[in-house]
Amino acid sequence: MRQAHLLATLDGGRIDGLPRLGKGNLVIYRRNKKRYEKWEEEVSGKAEVVTSAEITASPRSYVVATSLSDMEGLVGVKPPPGSVYILSSSEPYNEEMELDQQRLVEWLDYYGMPLYHIHVSGHIMPQELRSLVSKIGARRVAPIHTEHPELFLKFALEDRGSGILPVANQLLEV
Repeated sequence: MRQAHLLATLDGGRIDGLPRLGKGNLVIYRRNKKRYEKWEEEVSGKAEVVTSAEITASPRSYVVATSLSDMEGLVGVKPPPGSVYILSSSEPYNEEMELDQQRLVEWLDYYGMPLYHIHVSGHIMPQELRSLVSKIGARRVAPIHTEHPELFLKFALEDRGSGILPVANQLLEV
């Protein structure tokens, strides 16, 4: 429901490629509860809404997008054998994320669902970066978002081109 609310909010900007809420486009899984917030009611009116009973009756007709905070809502759905969970995120990098990951694994064990993890972080992988620097023929490279800029330059450049080591609070001329 939160993702649908975000889509509805962003829809006013008419962003190319952004999925639109509407009948026949996306459906919203709405958990059964005693009271819905005003925003939940508003979003529910913009698209087709399905219940856990409808998903349970025809599970192969749906791909359910959920987050860890919504996992308990799947209790009503009862994912059938053969269901899988695809996690599209970065690996945990702090203790809180590790605890969240463990909670997710426990929920998936409860449902009997295997976890397939696809790494997504927004950061380029080192080998891809090296290949990119080579393909574009970069003459100068400046590492901006890295903990070890000198290692980054050594790896990415492979003795081709030159590197610029930025200094905090100083203008970087390229």
